[in-house]
Amino acid sequence: MSFLKLIFVVLSCSLLVGCLGGGGGEANTSATDNTASDVGDTQDPNNPNDPSDPNDPSDPGDPQPDPGPQPGDIVEQSEGVQGVTYPEPGTTTVNFDRNPKIEPNSDNVKPIIAITHHPANYIPNTSGTIELWAADNDNGIGLQSISCDIDGSGYSDCSEQVDLTNLSEGLHTIKARAIDYDDNESGEVSYTFYVDTTPPQVIITQAPEPMNSESQAQFQFSSNDDGSGVSHYECSVDGGGFSQCQESQALDDLSEGNHNLVVRTVDSVGNQSSEVSHNWVVDQSAPVIQVNKRPANQIYTGSVAVVNYSVTDTYSPNGITVMCQLNGMAVSCAADQDLSIPSSSPMNYNFVITATDAIGNSSQRSIQWESVNIAENRTTNQSVGEDRPVDILFVIDNSGSMDYERENLAERIDGMIDKIKDLNWQIAVTSTDMTNNDFKSNGRLLEFEGMSGTYVLNPSMNAAQAQYSFGQTIQNFGNGSGTEEGILASKKVIERAVAGEAPHRDFIRDGADLSIVVLSDEDEASNGSGVDTSPQQFVNFVNNTYNGQKNMVFHSIISRPGDQACANGEGYNVGHTYDELSRLTGYGELGGAIIGSVCELDYTSQLADIGQSVKDLQNSITLDCNPFDSNSDGTPDVSISYRANAGSQYQSYSASYQVQNRKLIFDDLLPPGDYKVDYQCRIN
Repeated sequence: MSFLKLIFVVLSCSLLVGCLGGGGGEANTSATDNTASDVGDTQDPNNPNDPSDPNDPSDPGDPQPDPGPQPGDIVEQSEGVQGVTYPEPGTTTVNFDRNPKIEPNSDNVKPIIAITHHPANYIPNTSGTIELWAADNDNGIGLQSISCDIDGSGYSDCSEQVDLTNLSEGLHTIKARAIDYDDNESGEVSYTFYVDTTPPQVIITQAPEPMNSESQAQFQFSSNDDGSGVSHYECSVDGGGFSQCQESQALDDLSEGNHNLVVRTVDSVGNQSSEVSHNWVVDQSAPVIQVNKRPANQIYTGSVAVVNYSVTDTYSPNGITVMCQLNGMAVSCAADQDLSIPSSSPMNYNFVITATDAIGNSSQRSIQWESVNIAENRTTNQSVGEDRPVDILFVIDNSGSMDYERENLAERIDGMIDKIKDLNWQIAVTSTDMTNNDFKSNGRLLEFEGMSGTYVLNPSMNAAQAQYSFGQTIQNFGNGSGTEEGILASKKVIERAVAGEAPHRDFIRDGADLSIVVLSDEDEASNGSGVDTSPQQFVNFVNNTYNGQKNMVFHSIISRPGDQACANGEGYNVGHTYDELSRLTGYGELGGAIIGSVCELDYTSQLADIGQSVKDLQNSITLDCNPFDSNSDGTPDVSISYRANAGSQYQSYSASYQVQNRKLIFDDLLPPGDYKVDYQCRIN
């Protein structure tokens, strides 16, 4: 640099801040301080509202105290020297040689000194390097030394490179001057910078409520930093990476569920604040009301309607409010509860559950039912005579494949007769053959062999003779059609009796129970297809024919469903249709149908079971309906009265019995007399 240029620098920079300043760590002629007041601004730093602020246009020129050096300030008081050129930064070389051509005490020109490299205005670490350059004038005696004052510690010799370590947080100022061999002392040069190792602080000043239904969220942040100042904010949303954000941050299109925002701030030297987070839930769904138990659409008057429900909410399980109303009246209820509601009179009921979560999302469930009188009083009268009549019709498969089975039945019939010996029984036989029109088919009763003109067996006959004749008859009535129709044959027998044909009219007696026993290795119509009369049609036929006053049970000795070994072993067709009819007439109940196996080697137990069922049927009273449990105690409400044949008044009858569908089955034989049963039947 020429002497004239140097003089210009000195004149323009002397006592000014910023001629050599800091962003790149290199001396320069323009420095910007973003955090400190300009040199010469005498505003009170402790009172930002001081009206003497020279930057306030309301009081221009109002002098203020000097706040002192600020980060980035360079103050040069060194005078220029002719013929001295400033070095480039980083190439500092200081010549401390004495000029032998100059006599001592003949140099009266001050040396010069400059800062050629320095830390940035603000640094985040506790060390830094200052590079100094000094020189004497071309005709001077030469530079003797450089001395430095660090943070007011006093001047002492230093080198042209000063390494600063263990610097504390805050402002630091290094001053330097040069001395030549004639003790001429340069002006003072100084540089001030700030060590900033303290992270900034950030707080969230505005955030969404911890639970809300909004798909948008608005955040406001605030931060402060006493050092280099806040540079920017960084945000992470729902676990994503951090990216730069503004102090006012809006989030849109938020999905329902849990959300999280984390914010941090970074100061101008890279110090990063602690992370501050906010969690919230976007809840746009109403609570779920699950009805676990509800009354039937119609319940009986006098019964109790039980309602069980539970209320759940995904996002606010503990903030649910539940209100209930029954026909518009408030009912106390909770989020998970059993409610028992008496139905005292016939009416419509409407039970409404309303559930609201913590932020107001609401759902509602309505449960409706009707309480009705669905039962009416009924009375059944039955007279029990001394004879206890029962008519037993055997419908025998007379096809050629049944010889062994008919023989088995014939040899074991005594087991059944022994069970019914106390009853007034009758036994008749017909075949399953409905294709021919001869004496042994089409629902005709067979004449018993060896008993001319006899078509019906009864207890008055010699038991041995009756059993023998029964056996001979069912074994020797020839081979009939292979299309067995036991149900249709039974129907034809009843039709002939109703029409008054002999001997049918004498076999099916008024007031007598009717037990039908079919023995066949095939199903109705051989394989169950093309059946003329279905099981339900046959039951309806009997009820209609006898106005519901005839107890009829249909027993089956067949190839039973599920017994594949029986069907495969003999090549039988499974008797599905016969099985269905037996189940319709009380299979599994006392006095109900027995389903036996045609494959049994010995029919003794099966026939004995049929005999016992016939006997149990005599111990029963058949009602118009399944008796109704009007008080909901689990037992049908039945009242039985009895009047002996010679008596004139009914008395309560308390013998032990069981209720099986429409039947009252008594443990013991009913004494002769008149019985009156009071009960209730459902209306619909």
